[in-house]
Amino acid sequence: MKLTILATSDMHGYVMPMNYADATDQPYGVAKVATKIKELTAAAPGPVIKIENGDFIQGSPLSYYVAKQGDQNPATLTQVVNQIGYDVGLLGNHEFNYGPDYLQKAINSYEHPILAANVLGENGR
Repeated sequence: MKLTILATSDMHGYVMPMNYADATDQPYGVAKVATKIKELTAAAPGPVIKIENGDFIQGSPLSYYVAKQGDQNPATLTQVVNQIGYDVGLLGNHEFNYGPDYLQKAINSYEHPILAANVLGENGR
């Protein structure tokens, strides 16, 4: 049996593959990732594990708007990632940028488990 592991990282809230400052197509974004993951999953000769390595809810103008000006609900972004069907997700350092309440809302909005390591609460645990 051949196991395929597909992992993404550092999408930073980019849904569409566009630089909005100059309207140019970019080689990143959830839309491009979803297409590639679908293609690779279909071609895989065995099971596929899909991992999202974090740094998604912060970084693009859209993610900033959602967190600070819009509905302040990260599910606005995470619902897009949920369509990919990840098996597991991890917290990146930028998941903490908008504070613990926003982070908790994001974690609750994912349809896959979220893992973390080396993260301590205020009590040191």
